[in-house]
Amino acid sequence: MANVCANIRNRNAKSALEFLEQAAAKKRPIRYFKHNKRRGHLRELGGKKGGYPVKSVKIVLEVLKNALANASAKGLGDCRVVHAVANKQHIYRRLAPKGRRIRHDLETAFVEIVLREISRNISRNISSTKKEEQPKAQKEEKEQKAKEEKKEKTKAQESAKAVQTSKAANTNEEKVENKNPEEIQKTSNNLKKPKKFSEVIKKSGE
Repeated sequence: MANVCANIRNRNAKSALEFLEQAAAKKRPIRYFKHNKRRGHLRELGGKKGGYPVKSVKIVLEVLKNALANASAKGLGDCRVVHAVANKQHIYRRLAPKGRRIRHDLETAFVEIVLREISRNISRNISSTKKEEQPKAQKEEKEQKAKEEKKEKTKAQESAKAVQTSKAANTNEEKVENKNPEEIQKTSNNLKKPKKFSEVIKKSGE
């Protein structure tokens, strides 16, 4: 029964209903994902393990029909099988008569099927994508503004540096112009004249 539920999970409800009706008539096999030990391979499933569990298929089919009736009563449109599970519930002992030590366990299970409308899922996905797009656009705008501000700051700093360098050059030119020509000649002569050896010795002795 768990394999039957696994075959209709995440399917459209109408297609799942058709699939189970064909499986109940042994026209389509059920693939066994688990509990498939010593199970034969089928050509219809491409060499994968499967079978025709008619009894469990009919039980799941009744539950699916009931779920579709509830959905139509609530006014839902096209639905999808979101949840389909067959869980173990109770185990009943079955003993052979006349004191024979032969025991067979009767395992029971309960089937759960949950349907969800397809159109609502699409609208929710669209609204979520719109909500995600809005913060992305806001982040991009903030990044662009920050880049523009950085560019403006760098331009202002470069212009301030250029003004400072031009001022320093002008002050140096003014200092050179204010000097007398006699002082300029004295400094040039002092630089040109080589120092005598005696003067060097006196300075070192001092």
